[in-house]
Amino acid sequence: RKFESTAMVWEGMVEFEKGNYDKTVELYLQALKIKEEIKDLQGESTVLLNLAGVYYERNHPEKAIEIYKQALNIKIKLKDKKGQGTVFGNLGNVSLDLKQDKAALNYYLQSKKLAQEIKDTFEIAIANRALANVYLKAGNIKDAEALARQAYSILRNNNDRNFTQCLTLLGKVYYEKRDYHRSVAYLLEAYNNGIKNKTPFLSLESCEYLVKDYEKLKQLDKSLSYQKLYSQINDSLLSEKMGEQLAEMQIKYETEKKEKEIEHLDKEN
Repeated sequence: RKFESTAMVWEGMVEFEKGNYDKTVELYLQALKIKEEIKDLQGESTVLLNLAGVYYERNHPEKAIEIYKQALNIKIKLKDKKGQGTVFGNLGNVSLDLKQDKAALNYYLQSKKLAQEIKDTFEIAIANRALANVYLKAGNIKDAEALARQAYSILRNNNDRNFTQCLTLLGKVYYEKRDYHRSVAYLLEAYNNGIKNKTPFLSLESCEYLVKDYEKLKQLDKSLSYQKLYSQINDSLLSEKMGEQLAEMQIKYETEKKEKEIEHLDKEN
């Protein structure tokens, strides 16, 4: 049953890449049910992280936070510091999207502290990138630039979404410093990475700032071009927002779980 549930998780990841989000959640919930029944805590936390990621990327941040916290409790039980750091980072990301900047800062600091304890250079870089984003929002450009550049030196070794986010961040930093040509260079790379890596939601913010940069540079044709691209990507993402089936599946799963708990209590009585 452990291998069966793990196979479901992999199948769910495939369905997610194909854009079948309802099917993804259905598979994750089936896998989670088995992981709980066989008391596979590590597997359970993995499924919860994947499930929370789906809710986050498909515009259900409050539900994502709830599930991330469930995963965090398991990581603490397992004394998995790296896992805890990852969850804290994810909680910070969702909190930032919800404009809960103080909560996001605390989550990121906890994530960095855990990464430093286990001497994980890559996770420290991810935390630095996240912290730089919070500092930039607060107007602390000096610290934001310093942390972003530290993160860039490590994250550039992997051309993944973390690097794309770091490029966008540096573009935003140099926009605030009015170094528009430098800003454009980072943002263009971030935009292209987001499209190439099939993470268009990461290209959205780079588009937004390219519009601003080109406007400042008096290149209005390019500014208009990226404004149109921004609208196209945004419309596409909104049209793909998860339907009511996702919420219904989650409710069904939680109801079944509560019913089993009641049944277990009845047997004990």
